[in-house]
Amino acid sequence: MSAGHGWYVGAGLDQTGVSWAVRQVLDRHRLTGPYPDVPDLETAVRVTPDGARLLFLLNHRAEPVEVTARGGGVDLLTGDRVEGGEPIRLPARGVMVLREDS
Repeated sequence: MSAGHGWYVGAGLDQTGVSWAVRQVLDRHRLTGPYPDVPDLETAVRVTPDGARLLFLLNHRAEPVEVTARGGGVDLLTGDRVEGGEPIRLPARGVMVLREDS
């Protein structure tokens, strides 16, 4: 027997309702990423063979974006140190690869 979850929505939802329902599923399974409410900011986490976590931040906007760092680490592209709680500023179309502290 396999374990899992099913969701049934018994209503005709508008886009706001569909977005809310999908967000509930994603949040429950921790699939939203660290900045789910920031439009056009793509995030991905990869784990290296030695266990280091790399957080990729890609700003797809034509203008800068600023978010708060969830944790500390080193930006592998610049060598700059990032502390948790500090602002992270990405320029238009900017990229950051953060090697997160373990």
